[in-house]
Amino acid sequence: MQHSSHSASDKKHLVQPLRILAATDLHDQDRLIPHIVAQGRASGALITIVHAIQPNQCASCTSSVCRRAAEKAAGKREEEEIAAMVKKIEDQGVSCTTVLKRGFPADIVQEAIDATGATRLIVPVALAASLASSFWVPLPTN
Repeated sequence: MQHSSHSASDKKHLVQPLRILAATDLHDQDRLIPHIVAQGRASGALITIVHAIQPNQCASCTSSVCRRAAEKAAGKREEEEIAAMVKKIEDQGVSCTTVLKRGFPADIVQEAIDATGATRLIVPVALAASLASSFWVPLPTN
């Protein structure tokens, strides 16, 4: 029989988390929202939607003025998409907050995990592959 280093309280929060992080690239909403709502309802956890605006999204711009304008437009569009996503989730009775920051997805997700203390991370398959090589989330032992 293996001994676990996790306390009973730690295990409870893994099974029934108080905070859940859901990472999105905004192309996965139709598949992601039902999972967020189901897990939020089942656990009663506060959901935090996390999206990173990647620095290279405006790489095609050649001038700094063009790049700043493109980044501002991209940020505004993504803010609107996140707000619509939150409304769909909250309309189904699940509390939701957001993190929308410029940076690399793995860094932004890790910062959000650290800041919120989330014990569950929902990551769509397409995004998981890009995050997997960038950070490690410890799993509970038996």
